[in-house]
Amino acid sequence: RYYREVGRGATLQWLDLDPSQARTLAAALAENARPENARYRYDYYTDNCATRVRDAVDAALGGQLRRQLEVRSSGDTYRGESVRLASPAPWMAVGFDLALGPFGDRPLTRWEQAFLPRRLADDLREAKRADGRPLVTSEIELLPQRQGAEPVGSAPRLWLWPWLLAGVSLGLAVLAFAGRHSRVLAVGASGFWLGCGLLGLVLVLSWAFTAHHALWANRNLLLLNPLCLLLLPGAWALLRGRVPSARFRVLLVVVATLAVLACLPMITPPFLVWFG
Repeated sequence: RYYREVGRGATLQWLDLDPSQARTLAAALAENARPENARYRYDYYTDNCATRVRDAVDAALGGQLRRQLEVRSSGDTYRGESVRLASPAPWMAVGFDLALGPFGDRPLTRWEQAFLPRRLADDLREAKRADGRPLVTSEIELLPQRQGAEPVGSAPRLWLWPWLLAGVSLGLAVLAFAGRHSRVLAVGASGFWLGCGLLGLVLVLSWAFTAHHALWANRNLLLLNPLCLLLLPGAWALLRGRVPSARFRVLLVVVATLAVLACLPMITPPFLVWFG
């Protein structure tokens, strides 16, 4: 009823299972639905509603599904799939891109990529039983898709040069304002440092205190640096017409140096492939 109200489509796939396999699958689904198992430590990539269906079907087939999917890869990554799906909402796509660490950049097997329901449905459609027969015998559309279609293909290409030009232009503007309009510059810097520092704290806390390993070891910490929060007293001094302390200037150099270090991975092949 909810899917019908919001316009989400639904398709039923009939699986060609032996009676014993069907009983195994039914028992696994019933066990998963028990009250003590209905709540679990959700992970968007490795333990979600789609991966649990995948695992139950694989168990019923005696591991046959996993053996077929682990040897195949489309080259997609967790980052690419996340940005692709979120691309209709740019703020969400940017959020995924900023939050994901190196875990999100390795090529996925089709088994791992089945964390997405549509990918799982596609792979079940191509899967074979041990005797070579297709696993899916037929499909029935239960509800038509009335919402916007899921973005297909790869994640949108992120062009480097527009961002580089924007950064250079902003840097030149800062240099122009530094001498004559230091207070205006301090206002802009305060907002910038506050935003970077708070986002950096979120990344640090996600790495240190959550089990979401997709967020760990995020190199964006070199850009969204929590140390930026320590620059705010210097901005306040500029607003009051005072000269910031020597510690402020040292810290400013440290933050800028760390930001430059964040650019070093840009010369590696994965970066060049990603940005085109």
